[in-house]
Amino acid sequence: MPPKRTNDGFVVPALPKRFRAESAMPASRETSPATLRPRASSVSRAHPVNDKRLVPEESWKYGRNKFGAENTHLIVFETPGNQLFARVYSLCNKIYWRCMGCRRLDNKATRAEFINENLYVPVPTFHRCRPKRYDEIREEQLKLERKFAAACAIDE
Repeated sequence: MPPKRTNDGFVVPALPKRFRAESAMPASRETSPATLRPRASSVSRAHPVNDKRLVPEESWKYGRNKFGAENTHLIVFETPGNQLFARVYSLCNKIYWRCMGCRRLDNKATRAEFINENLYVPVPTFHRCRPKRYDEIREEQLKLERKFAAACAIDE
């Protein structure tokens, strides 16, 4: 389409979108082409009921992070009653828990969440990582506990 010209022959510049009137913009966000394409995200949004499983209280524990803060990690056993393999979730922004294995692999957050005091974690097919042996996780937690217990003893 050729540029618009006035009667004197001057070219009328086209205004950038941000300066156009509201009537030139789409009527709603739902019909906007930007909302019709899938949203890029680093968080998997699994449905809380269908894509997540309820974890009984005896199948998860709290742990420490690398700075020694208590209750900032969740250690969730892969199968209830079997303490051979587990996944570690880290508390993010005091809002949700994300799988540390998936986060390390490809910088994607696979979320676990508490709904009405019940813990729901994604089913294993939604994880990008493999579960760790609980022996390794327990050893890591004991090492952190000893390290920060010694640091607290020095401070006193």
